[in-house]
Amino acid sequence: MFYTEKMLKLIVPKLKEKKAKKRRLLIFIFIALFILLALILGPTIYKIVEVKIYQHQIAAFYSPSADLKNKKPGDVLKLEEIKTPVVGGKAYRLLYVSQLPDDTLVPVSGVIYVSDKDIKNKNIVAWAHGTVGLGASCAPSKSLAPTAILQPWITMMMEKGWIVVATDYSGLGISGEKQYLVGESEAKDVLNSIRAAKNLSQFNPGEKAAVFGHSQGGHSTLFTANLNSSYAKDINLVGVVAAAPATELNALFATQYDKPLVWAIAPEIYVSWLDRFKLPTSVIDPGMTEKRNQEIANLCITAAGARAIFNSKLGKKYFVSNPTENKLWYEAFSAESPEPVLGTPVMVLQGLADTVVLPNATALYVKKSCAVGSNLSSFWYKDVSHAELPNVTSDDTLDWLNSRFDGEKAESNCALPLPISPAAEVFTPVN
Repeated sequence: MFYTEKMLKLIVPKLKEKKAKKRRLLIFIFIALFILLALILGPTIYKIVEVKIYQHQIAAFYSPSADLKNKKPGDVLKLEEIKTPVVGGKAYRLLYVSQLPDDTLVPVSGVIYVSDKDIKNKNIVAWAHGTVGLGASCAPSKSLAPTAILQPWITMMMEKGWIVVATDYSGLGISGEKQYLVGESEAKDVLNSIRAAKNLSQFNPGEKAAVFGHSQGGHSTLFTANLNSSYAKDINLVGVVAAAPATELNALFATQYDKPLVWAIAPEIYVSWLDRFKLPTSVIDPGMTEKRNQEIANLCITAAGARAIFNSKLGKKYFVSNPTENKLWYEAFSAESPEPVLGTPVMVLQGLADTVVLPNATALYVKKSCAVGSNLSSFWYKDVSHAELPNVTSDDTLDWLNSRFDGEKAESNCALPLPISPAAEVFTPVN
């Protein structure tokens, strides 16, 4: 018994010390992991909190106080300077009046950038942005750094002495009916943003205007060019630039419907089009209820992209079958595909490495446009992706727009061969 007690006195402290060391090691590992996670996620969390605080501070601006009954499209409701660096100019948050497709007046937010150059009759460029998400917080005008994705061309336009007006689109900056890829609605927002710029006489706006848009904004740009002559004859639209425009939607979705990126786009289409076109949901994953679609549609583009990758890793697909083979979906895609532009000069830009708006779909639009006599010039860029395109092509865009503002005649390059075969035409399904 004495021997056993003696042994225990020797062993127990060692066991306790061993357990203590193990505890200390676990605590050390936990602290190290916490520090590592803080280093990785800290900047992201800080940025999210910073944006939330900033958007809370500016929230009052996005509450229209004016009754729209006595207003007309293009009227300016609010204007305030944004304390964001703009080389060669200033930025102002803007609230103006636009219209829905049924002509209902709605308040729309945006940003207007004004060159510091003291010149009269400044040319106006309307910027039509790409997909950002449909949540109110996704509006470009609510960004901490709204010029970040506009470089370098925004600085170049300020150097030219121009005004750039950038709509958020209706239903985005200010809560309202969602209008994603609803061409007429987006076009009215763009045209009325130009009217708003023209109404701000203190900035010395001129009569000449152009439109520049990317992706969804390229879609908006082409609809704007087609709507201008009937809806806004007061606007002298000298030309439009559509970068990687979403054009032939049936050809595009026939190829892309089962790809991961659809998770970031299709929910926005669902909430914007479902009631408008009475679309059947039989082609959609049954788990994608109206509520679930709304939740994903409201994610800003970075979060939506991450969700798309996650769903893809799980083997999930948004569409359970090709939606273009369904007659109602086909007709909706057709209705929201822009027609060739006649009269207004058009510049189409397309990266050949684009995996979002496929080059062959753009080639099909260019082919159709050239066949009916559109004054169109297309420019193709090897190894340029979807996101890179507007910035990589800044010099070409500025040169082309400058020529239009200077009154030079636009020369179509439709006679040149396309660098890629156009996508196959998708024909009306029988079902």
